[in-house]
Amino acid sequence: MERAIRNCVRRKPLLTAFLGECMGVFVLCALGNASVAQNLMIGGAFLDINFGYGFACAFGVYVSCAASGNDYVNKL
Repeated sequence: MERAIRNCVRRKPLLTAFLGECMGVFVLCALGNASVAQNLMIGGAFLDINFGYGFACAFGVYVSCAASGNDYVNKL
């Protein structure tokens, strides 16, 4: 499996970067929107949503960085 991943990264760097960015944006949206839904269901302060999106952004960058080699999510 590792050999297949290395070949994909070596031969198709644009595809690898694209998939990494997609995974990072998915994590950002999923965790960020989950923090809003959780806040609406049980109630809470506005600060809870801010922390939720902050952690979502951090985890999205962490996921995206491993695959695409960049340290940001959705550079456009």
